[in-house]
Amino acid sequence: MGQSYSISTEVEIAAPPPTVRSVFLDWERYHEFTKVWTITTRTESTKAHELREGDTVKASIKGMTFKPKIV
Repeated sequence: MGQSYSISTEVEIAAPPPTVRSVFLDWERYHEFTKVWTITTRTESTKAHELREGDTVKASIKGMTFKPKIV
């Protein structure tokens, strides 16, 4: 098996959490500002607004795929 890498980062946004969450989870509009990002839930039955702390999503950027955890 290949090596496993871990990257951690934090971003502070000057907006209320509900506002940030609603913009972040509006994945259908991501194409308006980027052509290289895609984000989906790990299972098709789970919708973005149903995600809870501890869930993971699948994110792809220019062919790189990672699975960040919702905190």
